[in-house]
Amino acid sequence: MGERSCNRTRRVARLGALCVWAALVLSSGSAFGAEPRLGVVYGDSEATLDFLPAFPGGRAPKRAPLLAFVAGRFWGIEGASSLPLAELVAAPLRAEGISVALIRHRPAPDHTHPAFAEDAAAAIAWLVAHARELGVDPARIFLAGHASGAQVAALVALDPRYLAARDLDASVLAGVIPISGIYDLERTQAGVEELYDYYRRAFPTVSLQREASPARHLRADAPPFLVLAAQEDIPGFVAAAAGFSDSLRRAGHPNAETFISVGRDHQSVLDMNSKNNPARRHLMGFIGVGEDAKAFQDTLAARSHWRNPSTSTEPFWAYTELIEHHPEDPRLTAEVRAFFASGGGRGIPIAIPRYDAIDLFALLDAMGSERVGSGRWLVLTNLRGERAALDLEALRPYEPRVVIGLDGERNLFRVVDFYQTRRRYTWRESKPEPWILARALGAFIYFALPPPAGVAPHASGLYGLTPESFQRSDSDPLGVLSELEESERNFLVREKACVSCHQFRGVGARAGHIRASDGVLVGGFALPLEEYPPEAWRRYCFEQTAVAAELGASDVELSTEWQQRLFELVVRERDGATDR
Repeated sequence: MGERSCNRTRRVARLGALCVWAALVLSSGSAFGAEPRLGVVYGDSEATLDFLPAFPGGRAPKRAPLLAFVAGRFWGIEGASSLPLAELVAAPLRAEGISVALIRHRPAPDHTHPAFAEDAAAAIAWLVAHARELGVDPARIFLAGHASGAQVAALVALDPRYLAARDLDASVLAGVIPISGIYDLERTQAGVEELYDYYRRAFPTVSLQREASPARHLRADAPPFLVLAAQEDIPGFVAAAAGFSDSLRRAGHPNAETFISVGRDHQSVLDMNSKNNPARRHLMGFIGVGEDAKAFQDTLAARSHWRNPSTSTEPFWAYTELIEHHPEDPRLTAEVRAFFASGGGRGIPIAIPRYDAIDLFALLDAMGSERVGSGRWLVLTNLRGERAALDLEALRPYEPRVVIGLDGERNLFRVVDFYQTRRRYTWRESKPEPWILARALGAFIYFALPPPAGVAPHASGLYGLTPESFQRSDSDPLGVLSELEESERNFLVREKACVSCHQFRGVGARAGHIRASDGVLVGGFALPLEEYPPEAWRRYCFEQTAVAAELGASDVELSTEWQQRLFELVVRERDGATDR
């Protein structure tokens, strides 16, 4: 088949594809006076784009933000993207008030780099030039792409030559969203030789692979980057996404983040119809559209803060002669994972090949009695105000250690998880008040030999420690609770650890929440159990599941027996205090 015949075949195929696009979009109307434009030849080549405006009734302002999306599929080696992008990406985003442009470039192997990036830059130039007549906000043009399209989008945003050829620079982009992308073409990121064959056909020389790799063009002044991947992505793509945003930040870029979409794979990560798709929430939040937009921006601010948090475990490292380095310990890894899994956030599947620690008794001796006091009992108060009371003599045989480093990380407050609640209290506020909160690992206590159940302290209060967390005492700080029945004391101190967060009979803690955006201890403080209003206390004991759902918190499991016993214990204490 001759070249002319091939070109004609491609044009016929493109016309057929455009008929499909038309059937999907022309009947759906337009917003702000703009109409769909299909098969627009935007540059000097035959490459085309489809502009699909936001629907009427969408949530966009008068001028809509625009997502310019570069179609993938191995740079066109197997044709334009085989995914139905108009249905998966464009239609659901248009319904939310976002206009979408689907960009096609000249295909490989008939064309090779730099044709793909040149076409994408030309498409951006056309969209910028026609923004007002399209009903697009020129200050909110976002460039995205999937797989090979992500490589093209990232390269255009980072290597200035392509936009400069159109008399533009990267400042015309409000942000860049590469999804399941390829960032270093010199090596097979996926570990799959078949995919590397596609790299070589689109970028036939090593010099072209290097030149086209976004990872080779890192810039501090690039637009903000939201790097997405799927939990069940092609092997290697998740690590590549995280590594790419890390590299951007190391190059001085202040706004580069990676988010992994749980429960999604390389293709389903693009399904923007599903409101349960994390990638949809992240993308819309990044663009600034939808009810979760503020929460997403708060999460971005939180991530930025906790890379250099105001609280640090670095002061522990001053005790150089006491620090011991330990090899991998599966039990320690399991305990750290359990700590995060119990925190209400997404959990962190952390791996700990080695850790650094100081013997607890050696640390207390080095700190001195003037700083931490003296006595058999040690009270730990962590960053959130949670407390743990340790009987040092009973715990000495189990070799308690203060862990201050994990796998080279010296500040364990950088190891953090985020969670969101709907209310601070169920009984003080008339309407929900969502807020983003943080749970940082910090220094923590680890027992080299696991103490038995009757001796081991509850985990609450053992994590998030600073040098100011330690205070010794001659007497049991929870001694007043010894007047209770043994089962009641065990319930309050160990089994449910109520007094790790609350006070009862004047002893215990006043735990609160740490605001994720700045690390400040804020509201939602745990009140003394006796001070809860009677109806609030009744609901807590007997309607725990409903109360937890209203708060957006984890459910505290209470047996029928302990629902009644805990309720009566606090009521008796409250009534007794009233009588006194």
